[in-house]
Amino acid sequence: MKQKLTIISAIILVSIAIFWACNDEELPTIANALSNKIELTLTQNSVTGSSVDLTCSVTNPDKISISEHGLCWNTSGNPTISDTKTEEGTLNSTSFNKNIESLNPSTDYYIKAYITFQGITIYSTQVKITTTDGLPSGITTTAISDITATTATSGGNITDDGGFEITARGVCWSTSTNPTITDSHTTDGTGTGSFTSSLTGLDVNTTYYVRSYATNETETVYGNEISFTTLDGLPSGITTTEVTDITATTATSGGNITDDGGFEITARGVCWSTSNEPTIADAHTTDDTGTGNFTSSLTGLDVNTTYYVRAYATNENGTSYGNELSFTTEDGLPSGITTTEVTDITATTATSGGNITDDGGFAITARGVCWSTSTEPTIAHTHTTDGTDTGSFTSSLTGLIEWSTYYVRAYATNNNGTTYGNEVSFVARNIIADYDGNIYGIVTIGSQTWMAENLKVTHYADGTAIPLVTDNSAWANLADNNTDDAYCYYNNDANSQYGALYTWAAAMNGAASSTANPSGVQGACPDGWHLPSDAEWTELVNFIAADGYSGTEGTALKSTTGWVSDGNGTDIYGFTALPGGYRTNSSGSFYSAGSDGFWWSSSELSSTLAFNRSLHSNNAEVSRGSSNKSYGFSVRCIKD
Repeated sequence: MKQKLTIISAIILVSIAIFWACNDEELPTIANALSNKIELTLTQNSVTGSSVDLTCSVTNPDKISISEHGLCWNTSGNPTISDTKTEEGTLNSTSFNKNIESLNPSTDYYIKAYITFQGITIYSTQVKITTTDGLPSGITTTAISDITATTATSGGNITDDGGFEITARGVCWSTSTNPTITDSHTTDGTGTGSFTSSLTGLDVNTTYYVRSYATNETETVYGNEISFTTLDGLPSGITTTEVTDITATTATSGGNITDDGGFEITARGVCWSTSNEPTIADAHTTDDTGTGNFTSSLTGLDVNTTYYVRAYATNENGTSYGNELSFTTEDGLPSGITTTEVTDITATTATSGGNITDDGGFAITARGVCWSTSTEPTIAHTHTTDGTDTGSFTSSLTGLIEWSTYYVRAYATNNNGTTYGNEVSFVARNIIADYDGNIYGIVTIGSQTWMAENLKVTHYADGTAIPLVTDNSAWANLADNNTDDAYCYYNNDANSQYGALYTWAAAMNGAASSTANPSGVQGACPDGWHLPSDAEWTELVNFIAADGYSGTEGTALKSTTGWVSDGNGTDIYGFTALPGGYRTNSSGSFYSAGSDGFWWSSSELSSTLAFNRSLHSNNAEVSRGSSNKSYGFSVRCIKD
């Protein structure tokens, strides 16, 4: 143990002796020797317009104590610690990192790392760096949206401030390309990142060019340019209401407006013309202001004219129009005209009239009836003038020709023309009425005046009802006498065109047989008329024969229609004899309608038989015969 301590002590003493043996001039030589073992390697990491980041690797194998380290730089080359530098103090690691700031943009700098120990400074190889221009970059302009007539939305994004703080950002715009912040622009905050910009005060229907921008202390930089066009600022969403309430001179329409284009609607309505695409230079209404629905009244229209209509809306930028509709005004003629059935018919006169419900929007200047022997009469034919205005009226037809068929129409005239009612027809002839109010035409043949239709009365002239017998057995039980009066209709059809069928007792109304001319037997006939005797029938047939129709007297009396087997007559005298058939006395059955007609006379052959006249479809003559009084035959009356 003592031996070890002695050795250690000896080493220490030798070391001290060596130290004190060295003088001051020998110490730097030692330091320089050590410095040759230290190596500095400077590496550039990044550079901006105002800064550079560097890393220095230090090789110090002897782990010499470093009292100072840092970076030095200048703009001329070979910088030393007498130039601008950083002082970072002692260094105990094998590297250090440093960011040099406050540099000038677009400038060449020369930089060295340094360390100091024992009064000796060691430098790295210099590194030359060039700062960037310091301008912001990565600037993009956001697509335009929310475009109106005077506003729009854009914005941008900035990814790099260029090493200097972004002090202003936004978008700028102009009607020329490459807008700058000397043009209209927004200011939308500072710093990098995205932002939104509102473009206002724009002109309508104008193309603008837009760029985002970013400003730092170096300069202002712009993003990509985009363009857009503002809306025209006109109203839109305009629809035209369907046209209703159309008359000859007026109609109703309107419209709806959903968008004022960003400017107040100062006028709205509809415009119309006889040409397509009407404008407010044509006839138009003014129906308030603003958006929404409105109703328009079109007036002063021409009759029977096609118009084209469009809704419109006006603001300070102009006028927009809705969809086009068309309509045609009414003809302005009177309508709702009906012709009154003809009454009070005689051989030369009759009464009709009409009713008018609509004047077509123009005063009725004339109204009445017109008539002709041809269909569709007009006021160019014979006509009456029966006042003015709408409503009902009565007309008297005069100057008629007996047995002529006339066609009648009511008419109404206004400034636009004449309109006609429905057509009715009648035959000019004298007529009579029975107790029941049935109307009969009358015809004069020779010196005799006859009914032109079969009798169908159900009462005697004093109002006493004639018994109606419909049952066949009951009819068969009627006696062939002057008292069992009864009537019926063929096949019991009260609407029979043939009139009624009567027993001889009913036709005579209980009167005694008469062969006189005239018979003097009123029977079932109206007052002033009587049942013809056998002699009066003979007079009729003789007159027709003498008038040129001998052997065809029946044809001359028969109606022109209704007879079977080509048995129609010529009805030259208007007697219009119809094949009404008959009802038998034996069974009460009906026979021969369409082929035969039978008519009673007031003259009896015996207490059970009476004379009659008959016409047949297969015979041109008039047949004279006698039949049981309980048969059902037709009746024709002759004037007293």
